Amino acid sequence: MKLALAVILGLVLPTIVSAQSVEVEGNVASQVDPAKSTVTAAPTSLLANGVATSVVTVTLRNSSSQTLPNIEVTLTSSRGATDTIGHYEGTTLTPGNSYTSDANGVVMFGVRSSTVGSATVTAVAESLVTLSNKPVITFTSLGGEELDPHPDLSSVTADPTEVSANNSALTVITVILRDKAGTVKPGYEVELISDRGATDYIGHFIGTSLVDGNS
Repeated sequence: MKLALAVILGLVLPTIVSAQSVEVEGNVASQVDPAKSTVTAAPTSLLANGVATSVVTVTLRNSSSQTLPNIEVTLTSSRGATDTIGHYEGTTLTPGNSYTSDANGVVMFGVRSSTVGSATVTAVAESLVTLSNKPVITFTSLGGEELDPHPDLSSVTADPTEVSANNSALTVITVILRDKAGTVKPGYEVELISDRGATDYIGHFIGTSLVDGNS
């Protein structure tokens, strides 16, 4: 009877050990691949005014090009504290140069500076893996046309965009002038015209009062 029990144990034990071995091998964590992961910056040239921001996007991938969520990434500048680095939580730029990758393996940072020059940014994952891409961001000085209102960054909006043609209903046109850095520019004269000429009345507001004059 004792001999039979020993034989059964001898048959069962190797099966248990083999099953455990397979399970461990299947749970080995993927590693960040520094070459297949990417680091991009946009724009790569901007004003050194402490406001203009270059958005640095880090995407983590393993050797199979699969994205890697929930991994901490730290972004640094070759110029150290000369440049300010924050991270995005949703659309909000938040202080701190370290953050965890989202479900798509992405972490986004914002880089600003008040000092003219070029900065090389470096992303490190898990405090161990330095990513291969190292974008260079150039901060330029203020001056000349860069301070003037920029046509692409300034805005013109109408509210409402549809009104009755009864000579009394109004649509309010709001013009906001911004320079290349996105800074609002006061003190500039603005003229508003209609492609239908004198068919449409255009006035301007002084406070809450609408007065004649399209500039």
